[in-house]
Amino acid sequence: MCGSGTFVAEALMKSYNIAPGILRNRFGFEKSKEHDPEKWDSLREKAKNNICQSSAIIYGYDISLAAVSMT
Repeated sequence: MCGSGTFVAEALMKSYNIAPGILRNRFGFEKSKEHDPEKWDSLREKAKNNICQSSAIIYGYDISLAAVSMT
């Protein structure tokens, strides 16, 4: 169930303690009146500083060899 590699990529990111969505530049909630840009920037920086080394070995399998090759 490798498909496009999403599950494998998410497992790899989790093993390195990489926050979901950390690579995105913008989120819809940032337009909300309640959004606190300073707090959000602080949380993003904290998340970036919490990335760690990993020795995880992650395998992905799929019935489609073409999908695995593309991944």
